[in-house]
Amino acid sequence: MKTEIKALTGLRFIASYSIVLAHFWSIVTFGDAPRFNATYLSFAFFGMSLFFTLSGFVIYYNYADAFHRRSFGEALRSFAVARFARIYPLFIFFFGVAAAMLRPNLYNEGMILDLPLLQSWVPPSGDTMPIQRFGYMAHSWSISTEFFFYAAFPILCFTILREPRSLKAAWLGFILLIIGAFAVLYAFYTVDLGYWLAPTAPHGRYWLVYFSPYTRILEFIIGAASARLVLAAGRCSVTATEHRAMTAIAIPCLAGLAWLFYWTRFYDPENYQTFLRFARVGLLHAPMFAFLMFYVSRYQSTLQRILSWPPLVAGGEISYSIYLLHIFFGASFLEVTVPWSAGSLVFWVARMALLSIWIICLATGLYLTIEVPCRRWIRAALGSRPKVPALVAVPAE
Repeated sequence: MKTEIKALTGLRFIASYSIVLAHFWSIVTFGDAPRFNATYLSFAFFGMSLFFTLSGFVIYYNYADAFHRRSFGEALRSFAVARFARIYPLFIFFFGVAAAMLRPNLYNEGMILDLPLLQSWVPPSGDTMPIQRFGYMAHSWSISTEFFFYAAFPILCFTILREPRSLKAAWLGFILLIIGAFAVLYAFYTVDLGYWLAPTAPHGRYWLVYFSPYTRILEFIIGAASARLVLAAGRCSVTATEHRAMTAIAIPCLAGLAWLFYWTRFYDPENYQTFLRFARVGLLHAPMFAFLMFYVSRYQSTLQRILSWPPLVAGGEISYSIYLLHIFFGASFLEVTVPWSAGSLVFWVARMALLSIWIICLATGLYLTIEVPCRRWIRAALGSRPKVPALVAVPAE
C-alpha cells in the first residue's frame, strides 16, 4: 500500500475553500472597488485547476499500478467500485435535496443529464448550458467532468501514461505531456466552434475551455504525469544537490501562481482574443501545480509542512462534502453593497468566517454519517480490493 501524502490532502482543502470563496465573494460587494469584487474569478480558476490537476496526480498514484500489473478486468472493476463509492452516495443525497427544493415542479430537464453525471459533456445549444438547468446542482458540473476523466483513465494508462522505464523517461514524459497539452489546447482554440456547436450558443467557447472535460482532461493528464514522476523518483534516494535544484524551481512556480491569481482579476470570461487568455482559465496553472505536487511529495520543505498541518489535512478529508454542500447556503446570506473601508472589509471577513464555520461543521457531519459509511458499505458489498489510502480527489475534493 502506498504512503498517504498528507500535503496533498491539505491541498484538497485549499482547492475546495477556493471554490467556496469564489461563489461567496460577493457576500459583501464594495461599490467603489470593482477589482476587489472581481477577485472571485481568481479563486474560481485557481481552485478548479488545482482540483483537476490534483485529481490526475491522486488517481494515477493510487490506481495506475493496478492497471499496469494486474489483469485489466480485475483492475477496472476495483477502480470502478472505488470511484462509484467515493462519488455517488453524497451526490445522490444532494441530488434528492435539490429535487425536493424544486417542488411542485419536481421534473426538470437538467435531471436527465445530471443523474448519470453527463451534464458537462454536452455543449450548449441555446442561451443556457446543460450544467445550469438543475438549479442547486449546477456546481456538480465538475464531478461530471471528473467522471469523464475516470472513463478515460484506463485508456490513458496503456497509452500516454504507461509505466516509465526509468526516471529520465519519466522526466521526459512529464515535459512532453505539458508541451503536448498546450498544443492540444491551441488546436481547440483555433477550431471553428460554429462547425460543431449550434450558432445560437453564446457561451460555447467558455464552456469548451472552462466546463468541458475535453479540455480540462489536459490538466488531469499533467497531474498524472507528476505522480508518475514521483513513483519513478521513489526508487532513488534524495541528494542535497537535487533538493536545492528542485527548490529553485518550486519558488518560481509559487510566484507564477501568485502572478496568475493577481492577473485574473482583470479577466473577461468571454474575451479570448489571444491564446494566452484562453489558456489562463486553467491550463496555465497546471504545470506549476503539478511540479509543486511532485515537490511536496518527494522533498521535506516548509511548504510540505504547511500543507501537512493537521487542520488543513482534516479539511481536505471533508472537502467533497464542503463542495457539494456550500451552494445550498447561498440563500442564507443576503448580499449587501457597502462603500470600501477598513470597517467594511472587517464586516466581509466576519460574514465569510461565519458562513465557513457553518459549512465546515455540517460538512463534517455529512462526511461521518454519509460519505464514510456508504463508501465502506459499497466497497464491502461489491468486493472492491485492494483498499486504497485516504488520499483521494474528486472535483470538489
